[in-house]
Amino acid sequence: DNHKRNSAAVNSIRIMEGISAVILAGGRARRFGGTDKTNIIIEGKTIFERITSVIEGLFGEIIVVSNNPESFVSDSRFRTASDHFSGFGPLAGIHSGLKSCTGTAAFVFAGDMPFLSREIIMEMISVFETSDKSILVPMMRGNSEPLHAIYSCSLAGNIERFIAEGRSNAVRDFFENENFAYFNVSETDENRLAFTNINSPDDLKGTNR
Repeated sequence: DNHKRNSAAVNSIRIMEGISAVILAGGRARRFGGTDKTNIIIEGKTIFERITSVIEGLFGEIIVVSNNPESFVSDSRFRTASDHFSGFGPLAGIHSGLKSCTGTAAFVFAGDMPFLSREIIMEMISVFETSDKSILVPMMRGNSEPLHAIYSCSLAGNIERFIAEGRSNAVRDFFENENFAYFNVSETDENRLAFTNINSPDDLKGTNR
């Protein structure tokens, strides 16, 4: 298990400008009555505010990929991008983010993960920077999370070819054919919370206090 609490190592990490953050804000969620999930309020803050409060200061740039980029262009802290391919879900969002990055890699975050762990993020960056892999995907108890993962920006062309082949829209099907590694995360209540997605109103139960 390469996810061990090591405060000294985490605090010594120097975040490289070459890694960008990409937030997949998507579009309007049907299960939330057409509301953009990033605008859902949990404990007094929107999911988007919760995400950015964790990742700001860790990355040289933050790119928001959205089908409604006008919702974010007024904030100078972020750059915006839209999908180049329609109907391909998060895979198209990752592609757009990689195409928009000025650095060499992107840490991709789903826009519906309100409880991100800064410590896990920094540990993943440290592992990625010292590996020869193009993709680093967290894995907890047999479940991978490709929308909380680091991707080399050089993969944009590979995604284009994968989409052109028309075999699958699944991000997992893409990365399993690339030079990737898993980042094993121990299963604790804290870590499960860090990877929680808000997919439906039911997922909000117990989050607002």
